[in-house]
Amino acid sequence: MPDVSLISLEEFKKLYFVQYQKLFVDEYGFFYDESRAAQLRTTIIKHIQESKFTTFESYYDFLQNHFEGKLELKKIINDITIGETYFFRNLPQLDILRAEIIPKIVNRKRVLGVNEIKVWSAGCSSGEEVYTLAIILMEEVPGAPLWNISILGTDINRNYLENAKKGLYTSRRTFKHMPPEYFDKYFTRYGKSYIVNDQIKKMARFEQHNLVKDDYNLPEMVDLDIVFCRNVTIYFNIETTKTVINKIYNTLSDQGYLFIGHSETLWQINNKFVTLDFPHAFIYQKDLSRQKDMKKEAPYMTIPDLNLENISISKKMSLSTIATDAKSTEIPDVSVMETGTKKPVEDIGSIELPHQTADDFYNLQIIDKKYHHATMDFEKKNYDDALQKFSEIIGKDERYILAYFGRATIFANQGKYDEAIEELNKITRFDNLFLEAYYLLGVLYDKKQDIEKAIEMFEKVVYIDHTVALAYFHLGNLCRYKGNNKKALIQFNNIKNILANVDENEIVKFSEGMTNKNLLQLTEKLTEPLVTV
Repeated sequence: MPDVSLISLEEFKKLYFVQYQKLFVDEYGFFYDESRAAQLRTTIIKHIQESKFTTFESYYDFLQNHFEGKLELKKIINDITIGETYFFRNLPQLDILRAEIIPKIVNRKRVLGVNEIKVWSAGCSSGEEVYTLAIILMEEVPGAPLWNISILGTDINRNYLENAKKGLYTSRRTFKHMPPEYFDKYFTRYGKSYIVNDQIKKMARFEQHNLVKDDYNLPEMVDLDIVFCRNVTIYFNIETTKTVINKIYNTLSDQGYLFIGHSETLWQINNKFVTLDFPHAFIYQKDLSRQKDMKKEAPYMTIPDLNLENISISKKMSLSTIATDAKSTEIPDVSVMETGTKKPVEDIGSIELPHQTADDFYNLQIIDKKYHHATMDFEKKNYDDALQKFSEIIGKDERYILAYFGRATIFANQGKYDEAIEELNKITRFDNLFLEAYYLLGVLYDKKQDIEKAIEMFEKVVYIDHTVALAYFHLGNLCRYKGNNKKALIQFNNIKNILANVDENEIVKFSEGMTNKNLLQLTEKLTEPLVTV
C-alpha cells in the first residue's frame, strides 16, 4: 500500500498543489498561496490516512465528484480554519460602535417608529463576537429589553457553532479584554468556566453558512443594520473577496454599517460603500444618498496605538542634550526605495553629547517623573489632564522631545490632524531620526490626502529602519493609488523579504494587533493583480 507521507513537499507542489488549491477556492473561497503548501499537504495527508483512500489522486477525485466527498471536505475545513478569537476584540472599532454607530441607528429607528435592530456576525467562530455585540447593544440601546434585537452568527465550521450555541467559555485568554463589570452582569460561573446568561443568549442565533457557495437568503440577512465580517476575507483571493463583499452590501439596509478586520480593506475592492474614517479605525456605510458624490480615494490608514512609555530611551531627554550639528545623521531626499536592504543612518547615540551638570540631571529626573504621570493619564484616555502635564513639561524645558510627541499623539487621536502635524514637525527639526514621528506624519498626511508628503514620510521611516514592514505596505498602496504598479510591487516584495525569517505570530510594529502572518496574507492578495499587469 503506498504511503502518501513519502511524497515530498516539492513533489506535492509540482503534482497536486494546484488542483487542491483550486478545489478550496471553488468550494469555500479559501486561497492557499504556495507559502502555505506545507500546511495544506500535512492536513490532506492526515485525512487520507484516516480514510479508505491511499493516494492524492483518488482522494481528490472523491472530494471533487462524490456527495460524501463534500462532507469530507467540511471536515478538512474544520481543521484548517483558525477560530482564535476573544471577547471585545479590536476595541477601537467597538468604541466607535458604542459612541457613533448605535446612537445614530437608535435615533433613525425612533424617527421611523421602528424598534428593531438586526446584526450579522459572519465568520463568528465560537461565538465571542456575537455575545460581545449582544452585551454592547444591551448596554448602549436605551430601554434595550423593549427592543427586538437579533444577532445572527454564521460560520462554516460546525464544531465552532456547537460551542457558540452552548455559550460556555473556559479559557482565560478569551476574556482578556472583557470589562470586569460584565462578568457578574452577563455571565454565570460554571465550575472553572463561565456561561453566557439567557438574557444575552436569546438575542443570538447561530447557523452554518458558506459565504462563497450559499445563498444569502436567511430572514436574518435582510435589511441588516450592522454586519461584522472580520478576519474572514484574509483567506480569499481578490475576486472572491469582491463577490462576497458585494453580497454583504446587498444584505444591508440603506445607512447600514460594515465592520471588517484591521488587516483587511475594501480599498480597490468595492467602491459602493462610503468610508467613515476615524483616527484608530475606519468602517464602511451603505449610503445610497452619497454614492453619486463618491470620488477616488487614497488608501485609508489608522493612527497607531502607541505606548508612550515604550518610545526609544535615547529620545527620552531634553533636546538641549542633543548635538545641534547633526549633518552626519541628515536624511537625504530619496525616491521610493526599491530594496529593503538599506542600512539605517548613524544612530543618534553615537554623537558626542554636551556635558550635564548635577542640577541638569536632577531637573531632568523631575521632568521624567511628570512625563510618566502624563503617560498614565494618556493610557486612561484622560487626554485633558495629559495635555496639561505635557504642556507643563514643555514650559520647564521647551526642548523635551517626548512631551511634543505626547501632545501630537493626543491631537491625532482626537482627529486634530493639523495640530498633531505641527507638534511632530517641531520634533523632526531637532531630531531627524525620530522614527515614530515620521511614521505618524505619514499616516496624518495620508488622512489629509497629501499623498506626496505621506510618501516622503514613509520613505524616511524605511531609510531609518529598513525592517518596518508596515511602512513598505503603505508605500506600496500609495504607489498603487498613483498608478505606479511597478513600484508598488517592489514595496510588497520588500515586505515578503522582511517577513521571510520572522515569527509569523509576532505583532507588526505600528499595527493594531496585526500579526506578521496577517500582513503577509494581505500582501500576497494585493500582489496578485500586480504580477499580471
